[in-house]
Order: sequence, then C-alpha cells, then structure tokens
Amino acid sequence: GGAASNRWTAVSASSVTGYITATYSGQTDSTGLVSVDATKPGTVTGFNIVTFAEDSNFVNAYWSNTSSYDDGTSAASGNVADFDVRFATAAITSEAAWNAATSVGTTNKPTSFNGSSVWHIYMSPFGAGNYYYAIKTMDAQGNWSVIGAGCYTNQPDYSLPVTLSTFSAAPGYGKITLTWATESEVDALGFRVQRDVDPDFPGPVTVADYESDPTLLCQGSGETGAQYQFVDRTELEPDVTYYYRLEMVDVNGYAEISALTASTVILALPADLSLGQNYPNPFNPVTHVQVSLPRDTEATVTVFDVRGREVARLADGLWLEAGVHTLSWDGSALPSGLYFCRLQAGGAVRTIKMMLVK
Repeated sequence: GGAASNRWTAVSASSVTGYITATYSGQTDSTGLVSVDATKPGTVTGFNIVTFAEDSNFVNAYWSNTSSYDDGTSAASGNVADFDVRFATAAITSEAAWNAATSVGTTNKPTSFNGSSVWHIYMSPFGAGNYYYAIKTMDAQGNWSVIGAGCYTNQPDYSLPVTLSTFSAAPGYGKITLTWATESEVDALGFRVQRDVDPDFPGPVTVADYESDPTLLCQGSGETGAQYQFVDRTELEPDVTYYYRLEMVDVNGYAEISALTASTVILALPADLSLGQNYPNPFNPVTHVQVSLPRDTEATVTVFDVRGREVARLADGLWLEAGVHTLSWDGSALPSGLYFCRLQAGGAVRTIKMMLVK
C-alpha cells in the first residue's frame, strides 16, 4: 500500500503448476501479472564418485546431465546455474541428511554446470573414511533440485605415517644446509625438498627429490626415526631469504606437505682469493688465519721462518669448498720471531707476516 502511484497492492493470488500468479492493482489505473518460477530444476543423471587413481588425495565426480529443465530448453543450454556435492558416513536420502552432510567445497569446481562434467574434488582435508555422496543442482532463480542419486566410495587413508620432529636451515657460503629428523616412519618412501622466496609458498620449486637423490630416501623403520641432511646449491642469491618445506611420500604414492618449515639467507661468496691477516698478532703461542676462496679448490697453507725454512703446514693439498675457512697454528715449540704464512691455491699465492712474541 501507500500513496505513491508506482507502488502496488496484491489483491489476489493463485498457484498454477509450479508458478505463483499474482494480480496487482494500484492507486493508478495500472494492473499487471507477475510470474515467479518456483519449479525445481532437474536432478543429475549418471552421478558417480571414484577414487582418483593417480592421487588418492582426490576423488573424481562424474555425471551425464540433468534429466529435465523447467524452462523447456534443451539439456545443452538448460538453466542450471550451480550445484553442490556433499558427503556423509551414511546414505544421504532426506533433506535432513543433506543439511547435516558436509559440502566438498569449491576447489577445482567446474565453471560449466550443464552437460557431461567431471569434478576433481580434493578430499585430503576431510581424512579417510567410507563416504556416501549426493548432488543437487540449482537453477537461475535459486531453486534447488531434489537430492540426486547417491553413490558410495571408500576413501583410503592418505595421511602419511611419518612424524617429523625437527627441521632447520643453516646458511653457508653459496649454499644452505637443511637438517631434519623423524620420530617414526611407517611405510615411508622418501622426501621432496621444496623452496620458495615467500613463506606462504605460492610458487614452490622442488630442488631435490628421493627419485634422483638416494640420500632423500627414508631410512627409518616403523617406530624408529632417522636423521637427514641436504645441501642446496641451486641458483641461490645473496640477501634473499629462502623458505623450505618437505613433501613426504609413502610407498603407496600418497604425499603430505610438512607443517614444519625452515628459512635462512645464504652467505655471499668471497669475490677473490685471499689470505687474511692472522689474529691475534703479535701472538703467543696460538694464532688464526682466514682463507677466502671464491670457488672450490685445492689449497696448501705453509708457515716459514725468516730463513725460509718450512716450520709448519696447516693445509697440505686440502680440497676446500668455496667460502671462508679458519686455520689455526700453535707456535709453542718455536722461538719468538717473525714468521711468514703462505697460501697456494688455484695457481695463485698469497703471503702474510706473523709475529710470535713469548
């Protein structure tokens, strides 16, 4: 009701085959008919759920088509606007059971709702179980169909029986060393190491896996865990924080991402070969020298007295990784005086003076 000429008052209504027809008259001479579509859309035919053979974290939902359309159009262009798949531990045969069932959500949900479809449904968050599924469709007017024919499948246990207790990342020169430990491993196969520059892992890169690196094969057995280590040297840049996580795979091929993550920043490699000044200097009787290597190389570090006689060899053709290495020398068996420390590596020679004072 109301005084405005564009407002209407219902004076009669009748229900005819799924439509509600209302006759309106207003305070002007206008009259009209309004039809409201209340017919339920057709139910789904050929609905079935099967475990996805390649990854049991998923099931595949199949269906052929909706059986009828209340707007009279063909199946290929019917007015189904949405649908929902739900599951429960008992058959879903009533509206109460449907309302109590769990929706599988919208992950990977097809955007086309008409015609033959497949929905790759991610079931891992719901755990293992024997589940009954059912489907409903909705038309463009918001009317839901009756419950479609249900189906049943056994969702296997895809939780990985590996308990990860620790996971850490240690910076190195041009590398990052990952270490982790497990408390137990039952039917565990191996690990994949994933890395990203974002802690949320929006685009993780697998830098190593058990298929190509046997050290990433699981070593534990049953309730016995094991210790693991992996060194990442792949395309690392200084001043970038790298985040790591593990994908754990069991003998059935089921995979699970570790909840534990680790992160660190690599140490920049030395730009040039160098032999740092010993410290302390003067010293009595122990001193230390730093060898900086821009790449992996064989190194020899020798100490001479003022007459050129070799008095000590701190490294003898030792293969050293790129980075900074600290070597120590104890001169307690030698008299006070001036000594020379010489580094030979990669075809280059570096020498420093050291003063032993007792």
